[in-house]
Amino acid sequence: MKHFYKLLLLFTVLTLTSCSTILRTKNQKVYFFSNTENGSVTYKDSVYQLPAYVGVSRDKIPTTISYNLNGVENDTVLKGKVGQFYYLVNATSLPAFGVGYLADLTNKKRFEYPKRIFLNSKEGLSVSDIRSEKIITLKGITDSVKIENIYKKEALKYQDELKDLAKAQIDFDKRMYPKKGEVFFNLMLPSIYMMGFSNENPSLNKYKYFVGGINFGVAWDYFYKEGKFLTADISHKVSSFDPIFGSSNEEIFIQKIELALRKGHKKGRLEYSYGINYNYNFYQYEVPRELDQSIIKPYLSIEDDPYFRKEHADFQTIGFSGLINYQVMPRIFVGIRYNPSIYTFGYARKVFEYQDVIGLDFRMKF
Repeated sequence: MKHFYKLLLLFTVLTLTSCSTILRTKNQKVYFFSNTENGSVTYKDSVYQLPAYVGVSRDKIPTTISYNLNGVENDTVLKGKVGQFYYLVNATSLPAFGVGYLADLTNKKRFEYPKRIFLNSKEGLSVSDIRSEKIITLKGITDSVKIENIYKKEALKYQDELKDLAKAQIDFDKRMYPKKGEVFFNLMLPSIYMMGFSNENPSLNKYKYFVGGINFGVAWDYFYKEGKFLTADISHKVSSFDPIFGSSNEEIFIQKIELALRKGHKKGRLEYSYGINYNYNFYQYEVPRELDQSIIKPYLSIEDDPYFRKEHADFQTIGFSGLINYQVMPRIFVGIRYNPSIYTFGYARKVFEYQDVIGLDFRMKF
């Protein structure tokens, strides 16, 4: 029954969060307009006199639109892109491993086009002049003074954009191609992880305890050479759920404070790093009395309870730390962490045994 409810929850999240599939239509209405009165758009053998709304089918494959301005035929290509609607709404499915994103991944409804497309009929116009024509046409402005002010405003605005673009390019190059001596602060955003125990511990079956939760923290990168860096992590892991196919009936609460030092390599947008970690662990169990009392006895102290025995353990581990991530945007990285611990000490225990933690990694670098 426990697994049934978890599967039901997964199904609910899957169906409710795939909003691109449910809420959007197959076609998007795009408004085409031009600075000429003699214009038309042709789409799928249908001709629309400008200005006009055209229902364009959402698709990953670019769509060709033919248009006629003052008797001159031209084509324009519309490229659908995955909009913010897809990313933001489906973010609610992250606790269920992003099933909302997976549900929409093969659906064409996730693509969108610009809401308004301006078709310029005048030759020899600058970028700022074309923008001015677009505003004048869209708003139907006829006053000569207002028209002149729009041209001046758009020209100044375009000059500022060029300056900002140059600054952005410098910042982009700095983040995509870091040079020797540069330091980046990392904000590790809350992300999902899972942890299991191996059968190296004779008191536990393999992955008898297999729990998941949230990981967050901070880190620093120092590039000691172009394409190579050292990174130091401080992260905090808190258990918040049992995986759907977990095998344990016990209630387990886990906190891990991790310190990691790694050597990293950056190749284009791909980064990978490896090193060592240290964990301070706090485990708390609530185990029904009818269960085997010896399951976790080597770790824990026992308090009297008529129905449950509440047990806890504080100990430390050392092991390895690995991270592979991809730079999806200049400041945003997405990847996978794998942190196996091989030696346990503290609470009167010193023994080689294997635990592992695997999880997603979302971070912003500043």
